Amino acid sequence: VFNELDSENLNHYHDIIRESRKHANQVGLYYAGLYLLLTNKLTKAREYIDQIFKQAPILDESYNLKGWLELMSNASDNTATIALNFFEHGCQL
Repeated sequence: VFNELDSENLNHYHDIIRESRKHANQVGLYYAGLYLLLTNKLTKAREYIDQIFKQAPILDESYNLKGWLELMSNASDNTATIALNFFEHGCQL
C-alpha cells in the first residue's frame, strides 16, 4: 500500500539524487538511473543512463540497465532488438 510516508521518502531520495548528480561518478549515475527506472521515471532515468555512456561505461551492468530502459520505454518498432544488443554486451564476461 502506497501512502504519504512512502511518497515523502521517494521525494526525499529523488532530491538527494538530483543534488548528487552534479558530482556523481558512474556508479552513482548507475544507481540513480536504476532508482528512477524502478520508480517509472523513464525520461529522467534516460538522462542519468545516457550520462554514463557519454563517459564510456566501465560497468557492464550499465548496458543491462540501458537494455531495460529501452524495453520499458518501448520507443520504437525495433525496441526489442536494441534492448537485446545492450543485454548481450552487458552479459559478456
